[in-house]
Amino acid sequence: MPSTARCKRGKTAVSASSLGKNNDRKDACEPRLFQAKGRLGRMRFFLYMMILTFLPVLLLLIAMLTGIIFQSDYITSVLVLIAILLGIPVTAMMAVLSIRRLNDFNTTGWWVLTSFLPVAGVLLALALFFIPGTPGTNRYGISPDPERNIIKLLCMLAASFLLVALLFWL
Repeated sequence: MPSTARCKRGKTAVSASSLGKNNDRKDACEPRLFQAKGRLGRMRFFLYMMILTFLPVLLLLIAMLTGIIFQSDYITSVLVLIAILLGIPVTAMMAVLSIRRLNDFNTTGWWVLTSFLPVAGVLLALALFFIPGTPGTNRYGISPDPERNIIKLLCMLAASFLLVALLFWL
């Protein structure tokens, strides 16, 4: 009887032979935010992308408010520079998350390069947010754990915030 790997939170079990030689239970089950290896579900992807998008925007908002309140161009310039420098690792992290989401489709992460093309980038973003991943095990690992209720709640709050922000902007 083949051994199985079971994640602590999920009910997913797969045979150890399907995980490959270099993958162990820890690699298959723990979320890895800074590694392109593995799979990422839609809700966590949406939540991580919202957080990563919000960080530089929040810093730029603080920079604008600081400039208005203190009438200081120096402080505002420093905060804007920090926001721009923060944008570099944020962009890299978004690419890593997109690669993991593409792996959930059983697709190579190289498709993330299409995000630099105008129409293809929009289509890729829509696919990453709305198309479900491959059920069960694929060549990139076991399917992600089912989302906990707190993740679902945070996604609903983030989506509500995004909707209100879009309505306010229009």
